[in-house]
Amino acid sequence: MKKICIIQRKGIEESPIICELSALLKQEGNETYLLIHSYEKNLLSAIKKEGADIIAIQSEIGDEEWSKKICMEIRENFPKSKIVSFGSIPTFYQEKSEIPADFLVVGEPEVPFLSLINFLEGKEPELINVISKDSIPTKIQPTDFDLDSLPMPDREIYYSRYKVLRDFPVKRFLMSRGCVLSCSFCYISGLKNIMGKIKVRFKSPERVVKEVLQVSEKYPLRFVHFSDDLFPVWNRTWLEKFCKIWKDEIKLPFSIVTLSNFLNDKVSSSLKEAGCKFVIIGVETYNEKKRIEELEKTSVTNSIIEGAVNSLSKFGIKAVSINIVGLPGEDIHDWFKTAEFNRKTGISLAIASEFVPIPKTPLGSLSVSNDKSNIDYVRNIFSLASRSKLFQKISLIFLGFEPMKFILSRIGEAYLMLKLKSLYEVRFLEGLIYFIRIGRWKDRRANLHQIG
Repeated sequence: MKKICIIQRKGIEESPIICELSALLKQEGNETYLLIHSYEKNLLSAIKKEGADIIAIQSEIGDEEWSKKICMEIRENFPKSKIVSFGSIPTFYQEKSEIPADFLVVGEPEVPFLSLINFLEGKEPELINVISKDSIPTKIQPTDFDLDSLPMPDREIYYSRYKVLRDFPVKRFLMSRGCVLSCSFCYISGLKNIMGKIKVRFKSPERVVKEVLQVSEKYPLRFVHFSDDLFPVWNRTWLEKFCKIWKDEIKLPFSIVTLSNFLNDKVSSSLKEAGCKFVIIGVETYNEKKRIEELEKTSVTNSIIEGAVNSLSKFGIKAVSINIVGLPGEDIHDWFKTAEFNRKTGISLAIASEFVPIPKTPLGSLSVSNDKSNIDYVRNIFSLASRSKLFQKISLIFLGFEPMKFILSRIGEAYLMLKLKSLYEVRFLEGLIYFIRIGRWKDRRANLHQIG
């Protein structure tokens, strides 16, 4: 048996993968607890108070310097503990990450952690999907276990310590692994290049409902978000069964992420009847040719996106889009054209994120734009610029005037927060408390759902 401390940098949301990992580790007789660095007055003191045989650091792309620094501090203060790094950095950078951990976990964490514990206890001579600084033999292979075989997620690892997450009435769930797509910018294509063939797996409708019921019976829950890379609306048998059980047993509003190609009147009708309030789709760029040929979102034409939005709108479901600012070959004028495309298409809320090249993906070797200040600016105002032609014009007029850019950025961020609060049906006071506690939306972790 091992005592395992899991460390997460930001606390904007709980990770379903960490909840599932903790549950599995506990089922195997281990003890786990979690610390969120941004919430702790003294992280090292908290670790010392609890003690740990293994200290596991969630290391996400974008948190490179933090991951290295916190790992070094832990090594200095807890020399007897084994340090593990898991998440997108060790998965895609591996030894090049320069994270001074004893072990680097590649891909989904469940199998690697069990393999590591068995190795440390002398039960296995080699590691599975774990890279050791001591060059211990390692097998890198896909993990394809049945998701229904996992124990029920351990939400208490978050909620026992962090009241703000426990009491927030919107909670997210993950019911699938893998993806039917291999978009050139997405971590999924990188995972496939590292691990080989990855099966698309999803939990049974009964299992999904059971997880939600377990949470709703113990904690505040008024809205459910399924944060899967693609909710499997293409599987009609699965979807019809899910919608029926959800409507009969859960009766809570929910939202999903899926591909425009899979949305039609029949799917939209089923989702509406079950209680779906909004659907998130990927637009990425207004440039149809670039989206299809360079981003490899084959067949996701502008007309397909427009048809999906129209279908959702017909049944009273809002369409939310994900867009990328800073794609190679695009400039600020392209980003505003993407905002304009969202407005004309009838998207209810358009959200922009910065392009981050992920190693092992087709776009991973390309350099990012050096127009950093304008990337941040457009990302902050994107949602409002996608709704208001006037605001978009004003945003362009003041492009070279920093004080005004700052003001417009804050207005854009406030608009996004208010729209998100409305979409997730969050009350004003609880939303205010939550966002004051967790920080700005731009500080949201780059959590790549299936690996950390």
